[in-house]
Amino acid sequence: MREAAGKPATGEVASIHEQTRVKEPGLERFLRYDRWPRHAFRVLLFDPSRTHGDYETLELREDPGFAGGAFVLNSSDPHGADLHRSDSLALYGKSEKSAAKLSLVKQFSFGPAPHGCEVGCEIILRFKEPPTKPVAVGIESIVNLLAPAEPDRFFETPAGRANLRFSGSLPGPILRMEDGWQRVRIALHAPLVEEFWIAPIETVSESEEGFERVYQGSQILALWRPSFTTQKNWSARLVWRIEGF
Repeated sequence: MREAAGKPATGEVASIHEQTRVKEPGLERFLRYDRWPRHAFRVLLFDPSRTHGDYETLELREDPGFAGGAFVLNSSDPHGADLHRSDSLALYGKSEKSAAKLSLVKQFSFGPAPHGCEVGCEIILRFKEPPTKPVAVGIESIVNLLAPAEPDRFFETPAGRANLRFSGSLPGPILRMEDGWQRVRIALHAPLVEEFWIAPIETVSESEEGFERVYQGSQILALWRPSFTTQKNWSARLVWRIEGF
């Protein structure tokens, strides 16, 4: 697809085996490769100068150890779980000796809500010494309400309802989504969050009619920019509330 998009017109008629059929122009820009499996409550530590555009194109360049590394399970029961990971923060490409030492704790809680359930994730960051450079912290959620263009499935924004292909930033501390077909409401609550970054997850699929863009859900990042230069310990919390109506 990238080759076809970059080929100049030659005036020659291509055979059916040489044609790249696409259902909309510019599909090659959606050829992105996930850095991690699409799980909820993944913690992303990255340079605060990164933007929403970097997040949408999977160019945050987040620290790979804390985003994709293994956590140790300390305890679990039907109502919660406690995990941790200790490692060097290799965010700025430093050697392991000079990188800041960080312990990251994830504490999950599971419980009922009036018409559904709640899942909470609190994270606790403990630095051995304050890092020498700023660090942004994000907790990612992945939500898929399927049909992105249907009017009964939407994000609530200050400007009104936005369909599921919405891309942009929304103020916190609460982000709401609704699926009128399945009669489900989802609220994400992140106290003291700076903003929510939202972008659609879209893949390119080949059918008999050609290549087409397919909505696979939305990636949502609750974003904080704490001042780690003046504190060694910091915590944040994200709660999902899922309810029927």
